[in-house]
Amino acid sequence: HGLVLDLNKENFLGDHPGGPDVITHLAGKDATQDFEDISHGDAARDWANKFIVGYKEGAPEETKYRTTVPTQAELGTSGGGAARTWSCLQCWWQSLRQLLSTL
Repeated sequence: HGLVLDLNKENFLGDHPGGPDVITHLAGKDATQDFEDISHGDAARDWANKFIVGYKEGAPEETKYRTTVPTQAELGTSGGGAARTWSCLQCWWQSLRQLLSTL
């Protein structure tokens, strides 16, 4: 969405339900499509708002004045469906892998 987030704050990587690898492989890249493909709900969008530190170079003028990730209502989406189910499975699998790696 043209926003830059600092995901090194507040142990975001450790707290992310999908695990840190899901995030770190997108570091420094535009992750808008990946974020939307997972059908993140408004709770995840609210969480992401805490990490906004700026906007991408060349972002549209309206993006430069945004202080939040667009809500599902603003985008005309509701989340859910197959992408949401896949996301939950990915998060579950990442959490299981992390747990097993500690044993």
